[in-house]
Amino acid sequence: VGELFRFNVSQPSIINGIFHSADGKSWITAREDLYVVEGENYQRLRDTSGIPALTSRIAEDLNGDLWFGTSGAIKFVRRGLTTF
Repeated sequence: VGELFRFNVSQPSIINGIFHSADGKSWITAREDLYVVEGENYQRLRDTSGIPALTSRIAEDLNGDLWFGTSGAIKFVRRGLTTF
């Protein structure tokens, strides 16, 4: 039996994807937003150029960096977001 975690945000968002990374964090892509959930705490991450609205697929590479599929690709590294 597991636990139920309710994720509420202050503004309506459409959840596009959920990914659990090797470090135990959960990454949630929503319309123009990216959330990282650790335990019962979450943080909303934003890039100065904006996160595309249709971010859905998420993958982790061997370095622990995350890749988000959009009409292109966004790579999340510890220093911030990089768009390709």
